[in-house]
Amino acid sequence: MMQLRIWGVRGSGPETGPEYQEYGGNTSCITVHTKEQTVILDAGTGLGQFDRSMKGQMGSGRKRLDLLLSHPHMDHLLGLYACSMLFDPQMEFHIYGERSENKSLKELLCSIFSPPYWPVSLDQIPAHVLFHEITEGDTFILGKGIQVKTMRGLHPGNSILYRLDEVVEKEAASVVYGLDCELTDTMLPRLAEFARNCSLLICDSCYTEAELAIRHGWGHGSIERSRKLRQMSGAKQALLTHYERTYQDAFLQEQEKLSMTQDPNCIFAREKMTVEL
Repeated sequence: MMQLRIWGVRGSGPETGPEYQEYGGNTSCITVHTKEQTVILDAGTGLGQFDRSMKGQMGSGRKRLDLLLSHPHMDHLLGLYACSMLFDPQMEFHIYGERSENKSLKELLCSIFSPPYWPVSLDQIPAHVLFHEITEGDTFILGKGIQVKTMRGLHPGNSILYRLDEVVEKEAASVVYGLDCELTDTMLPRLAEFARNCSLLICDSCYTEAELAIRHGWGHGSIERSRKLRQMSGAKQALLTHYERTYQDAFLQEQEKLSMTQDPNCIFAREKMTVEL
């Protein structure tokens, strides 16, 4: 069985204030838990919430976390600054992502996690950090029993989409992470095939359809197209997230009520929500 926890639901940047209390204001971070391991999907500011939730729960001895990065835009990396587990010498971090702008994955991350932007570089932190460069189309196994498949997303500067499948014979759960991908008419059938019959499809639902029409090329989806994607893919459920940073609770409540009448299998993400698969 897989369990998901949602720690960040915003795109572009975090927001605070009473208007963002119900759904949350942190940027993208979701954790996937099995009996054997924990996988982190992106390292937005929500990673700080996950980090605080794990205080005293990791036990003693060498501990492993796997982090899958969709792309190196800052809203998907800022949580690394707030991750105290990187300062635990017993922690082993495996970071997966692409090279970009002729820089290796390690060079990309070290360029922003080092002076003058940050006082301590990734090379100096006590945790054992291992970098794994991947490219679109790669398939690999994480730890004990999770197969990961990848495909190219449609986003400025590129992005990687992930499919996680439990490696078991019967009733295997599967999660597709499809954030920072523009849901064009061409991309929809490609992503639907990648997500075919998955247990949970995590959708980029940054905008409404009306707003998406004036943000062509920005690399995001809409609430309406997320519903269409779930139906095309046969996914059992879709988790709508990566909301436009200015969408306040009242607006998202209205959109959620409308969406539920169209497809009750599309659920709106809220921070600290748990989804059992």
